[in-house]
Amino acid sequence: MNKGQTILFGMALLSGGLCTIHAQEEFPLAPRVADAYIQKYGDWYYLTGTPCPGDWDMQWVGVWKSRDLVNWSGPVLAFEGEVRDRPMWASEMHRKGDDYYIITTCNTWNPGNTFMVQKAPSPDGPFTFHSFLPKKGLDPSIFIDTDGKSYLLDSEWIAPLDYDWTRITNEFIGHRDNKEGPFMVKSDNDYLRFYARIDPTYYMEMESLKGNSPYSVDYVEQGEVLTGPWLPGHGCITPSPDGSELWYAAHANTDGSWETRALAIDPMHFESGRPVPTSRNDKAKPAPSLSRKVNLAHGKVANSTAFLAGHEPHKAIDGDNATWWEAVVTPVDSVAPYLEIDLMGEFLIDGIVARTPDKRNSDAEVAVSCDRINWMAPSSDRTVRYVRFLPKTDCRIADVEISRVPYHIPARGKQIAAFSPDDQMKFMVPATGTYDIEYVVESRDLNSEWALYDNSTLIARSNVAHTGPAGNSTRIISFDVPLSSDREHNLKIVPVSGDYTIEKISIYSQN
Repeated sequence: MNKGQTILFGMALLSGGLCTIHAQEEFPLAPRVADAYIQKYGDWYYLTGTPCPGDWDMQWVGVWKSRDLVNWSGPVLAFEGEVRDRPMWASEMHRKGDDYYIITTCNTWNPGNTFMVQKAPSPDGPFTFHSFLPKKGLDPSIFIDTDGKSYLLDSEWIAPLDYDWTRITNEFIGHRDNKEGPFMVKSDNDYLRFYARIDPTYYMEMESLKGNSPYSVDYVEQGEVLTGPWLPGHGCITPSPDGSELWYAAHANTDGSWETRALAIDPMHFESGRPVPTSRNDKAKPAPSLSRKVNLAHGKVANSTAFLAGHEPHKAIDGDNATWWEAVVTPVDSVAPYLEIDLMGEFLIDGIVARTPDKRNSDAEVAVSCDRINWMAPSSDRTVRYVRFLPKTDCRIADVEISRVPYHIPARGKQIAAFSPDDQMKFMVPATGTYDIEYVVESRDLNSEWALYDNSTLIARSNVAHTGPAGNSTRIISFDVPLSSDREHNLKIVPVSGDYTIEKISIYSQN
């Protein structure tokens, strides 16, 4: 089959469902990824991890992209670079300032593994080598604390990082206990460390630590938070597109084998500052919500300077005006009292209000950040993950309201055209607007790329990384392609580079 040809794919793509534990059966082109880690930057999600099956070629880092947590495009090649012959896996993407970083396990020339950091000016790349972090282990994660200090996690180990994420500044402490895939959330000033337990089965557990720093050996086991017969694994927490919900993202499989791991997401929520345990099963789950008008603060997590007993930070975002956060007023030379809300993902914000128990608007100043390091005044053209209130007089906040800039999040609509090799790629669209153009692709190259023309006009460029053993396909989506209803469209795929086969091309409307 020549590059650029299309054939009818044997199983229709399902556009309205959720990538759950049946991903390989019901959704043959759901991301085949282990160690799933999702970050929301503005209106887009970025998924990293370990391409699966993992026994073919992990000497590169791939990234998937989605707007709705359901329809994913990728993987595209994010990094190959100076360590081409070194296997890499369990990648995570993080933001610091205006830069984006991917940290990954890397098998180096030294015995065992170490961690490598790559850097880019955009989550879409290109990523280049940034640093090696000299720790022999697996599954690294980075946590930025409320004081702006960074920490490197590895299973049950933790160490402080320097500002540039180029070296650890103190020794690793902790212990190994058949755990992997850690990530950390701070809530009510407690450090909640999540990890995958791998003995005797595989499920997500949590442990907690009270104190002023996550750098400690005194974590206390809190039990399972995500269980079930479908092996919930290494993952993270991410918000729904409209911010009304939280979801566990992790890999799952149906038979316990390496080859069947794929992305799965499960609804979750916090109560009283703690995650409520849930179980993964084979029942259908709702798709993440897209367009509710919500208070982004409710249901997330909150932290603060010292607070009075019974007035924890989460009581400012529980929706009950009869409960409130109240700070311990500190001496003048100490940190000024503040309350911070973590939205768990980035949003464009157009309204921020804090109210006192007597329903007055708080006199607190407001600062926003994407990384807990760089703080600035709110602006409707700047994405925000963290919102911090600094009261001037009354150090009580009973209710926080945070609204996002009005935005219609497109949902996958009807398939209006699909092409096989025998079809002429000519079609009309029912209305002028933007459409998703989706390709089913098998690639034997790490950086395959093609251009899509409408008559002589270039309308999209797309690429895909290696899709694995022969017969494995993935889907690549050219998002938001403008098409007009006043003329016939005539599509042509032109190869740019790589060795690949496009098996099908489909056009979807957006609702």
